[in-house]
Order: sequence, then C-alpha cells, then structure tokens
Amino acid sequence: MEALKDYPVDFARSFKASLDFLSWSNIKFFAEDQTFIQRYWRLIITTPCVVLMYVTAILHICKLLYEEEIFVIAYLMPPVLVATQAILKAFVLVPNSSQVSHIMRELGNLWTRTNLTVTQSNDRAAILKKVNFCNSVIFWISMVGTLQYMTSPLLETLVRRFVMKEDCELLLPITCSYPLSPSNDWAVYIFVYAFLFYSECLCVFVYVGAELIMITLCANLGMQFTLLREDLLQLNPVANKKRGTAISSEELAIKQFVMRHQQLVELSRLLDSVFNPIIFVNLLFVGLTTCFFRYAGQFSRGPTYMLNNYVAVFSSLQFVFYLCYFGELLTGASARIGDTAYQNLWFEGGTHYQKTMLLIIRRSQRACCLTSLKYAPVTLNMFTKVISTTWSYFSLMNTVYGEQE
Repeated sequence: MEALKDYPVDFARSFKASLDFLSWSNIKFFAEDQTFIQRYWRLIITTPCVVLMYVTAILHICKLLYEEEIFVIAYLMPPVLVATQAILKAFVLVPNSSQVSHIMRELGNLWTRTNLTVTQSNDRAAILKKVNFCNSVIFWISMVGTLQYMTSPLLETLVRRFVMKEDCELLLPITCSYPLSPSNDWAVYIFVYAFLFYSECLCVFVYVGAELIMITLCANLGMQFTLLREDLLQLNPVANKKRGTAISSEELAIKQFVMRHQQLVELSRLLDSVFNPIIFVNLLFVGLTTCFFRYAGQFSRGPTYMLNNYVAVFSSLQFVFYLCYFGELLTGASARIGDTAYQNLWFEGGTHYQKTMLLIIRRSQRACCLTSLKYAPVTLNMFTKVISTTWSYFSLMNTVYGEQE
C-alpha cells in the first residue's frame, strides 16, 4: 500500500489484498529506481526453500509411482500442483513487474478525475464494491484454507500422541523424501514441518497474489471503459471547423475522449500481453488441481481433511469464476463503446465528426479482452467450459480408481 499512497484511497484499497500477498512472497512493484539486488535479494534467499520443497515432493511422487501407491499420490498431488502454478506465475510476473506497475500508475491517474456525472459515480461505486468483495472473499478463504490445510496434520499428531496416548507416526502436511526421517525425532519433525509450512505458504502467496492483481487490474480497466461510455453519451455533434477559428469546448471534449479511448485500448493490450501466459497456466492446471483436491476429499481419512480439500476445490473454481466475470465486464464495456457511438447523433455533425465516430465504432468491433495465449478470450463462457472439463476429469478418475478403493 505504500507504493500507492499518492493515489486515491478507494483505488489503493482495491489493490491492497493482491499487493499484500505478493509482498509476503517478496515480489515488489514500483521499484524501478532500485538496483537488481535491492529489488530481488529477499526473493533470491527464499527461492531455494521453494525449490527444495518442490524437488523433494516430486522425488517422493516418483517413488510412490514405482510402488504403485496411486491413492497416496492423490493426497500429495494438490499442493504440488499449486506449487507448480506458483513457480510458473512467478516466472511470468517477476520479469514483467515494471509493466504491471505502469498499468497501475496509468489507471491511478485516471482515477483523479473529479468531473464525474451521477451515473458515472454510481457505476464506479458498484464495480468497486464487487472488486472489494471479491478480494475480501479470496483473501480470507485463502488464508483460512491454507492455515487449516497446513496445520491439520500437526494438530492430529499432537492430539493422538498426547491426548489419546497413541503411538502414531508424525504426520506432515506434504510428504517428501528427505535423507533424515522426520518420523523418529521431534526436533527434526518440527524443523521439517516449519520448512514445509513456510515454503508452501510462499507458493500460495504467489498463486493468490498473481490471481488477485490480474483480476483487480481487469476490473479497473473495465470500470474505465464503463465511465468512458457515459462520456460518449454526453458528446454533442459539431460541424466542421473553419480555418483560423479557435477550438470549441465540444471539439476539445471529442479530442479528449479519443485520447482516453486510445489509452485504455493500449492498456488492455499491455494487460493481456503480461497476463495471458498466467491465464493459460490457470486453464491448464485448474481442472487437474480441482480434480485431485476433490478426489482427495472424497477418500480422505477424516472430516477435517475432507473439509480442507473441499475448501480448496471451492477456492480453485472461485479464482476462475471471478477472472471470467471481470473478463466479461472488460469485453462487454469495451464493445459497448461502439454501440453508444452508433446511437450518437453523428449524422447531425460535420464530416470530421462523422469520421471520428466511424473510427470509434470500427475499433470497438474488436473488443478488448484478456486471452489465453492470445487465443481464447476470457469470458463467462470459458468458465462453463472449465466446469465441464473438470467434471470430466473427475468422472474419469472416479471410474478408473473408485472401484479399487
């Protein structure tokens, strides 16, 4: 939030959750004036922890595959898939941090407008309310769900060892292959548990933070297109300007509208250029991640673990839904600029005004949108396809492995 202190409070508040998550994972924005070491030294220190956790988990999965322990793999795969997505998102987000900072600056500057109509103020407040609600829900579900998922094995171990007096094994949140066995020594167990807890939390912070900042930027850009449409409704047709005459207020308003429209179009292109690989990663893994969480919840060893996995299922699909919802908002708001231009009394203006409206209509026919690798636009229709694909994955796994259980 310190980076956005010079911008309006409402605008800065909409980015609070995303910037908090990313700062906890040591990913910074608005740090172009710092050296490489100053900007990334914390990230350089914490990266080996995540890599070690990830490599040992992969090695353990390979071991389980060799032993044909399919159902144990189902419990281990969800956090590994989350870590995989977090690593891929970090590879995209860190090199593009300056572009993301530029988009936030430009949107923050657009927020400084004070001459809004009543309709514009209401539209901005309504969209902002949805964004803040989305951020709050994702923030608390992610925090509570991660804490519950990562601490349940420790609480079960303590209760069974010290309350029920059972000689049970020392449970870990993520089973990995280590040279030292953490199941025989409490000191080693606590150290390994803390290491896994910290490493997986870093992955969750990157995973959630990348999602939130993408959703918030998309929502703010869609909001600006919505406000711009209302500006277009206020434009009045003007006749051709005679040489030597001063620019009228109507002509100046048209010029300012065209400049803002071009600015928003360029920002949407930059936003898609930065985040379309992350969207591809989401779509590539969301079905598998949700399926494994759902499968692990179905065959979990207790109600607590079942709740953990079902919360993770809900959270995974929630990310995609919010992204598709605000992606639909951006696409629809940019496309409606052309519809509004056509409804304008353009035929009463001069040829220059008519050509300006024609260019606006032609440009709006190519709606601005987020895409997956510049191919599939992010809309609510995409969310229905994700749900359908996820259900197909789960049905396949349930058919193949359900009877074996």
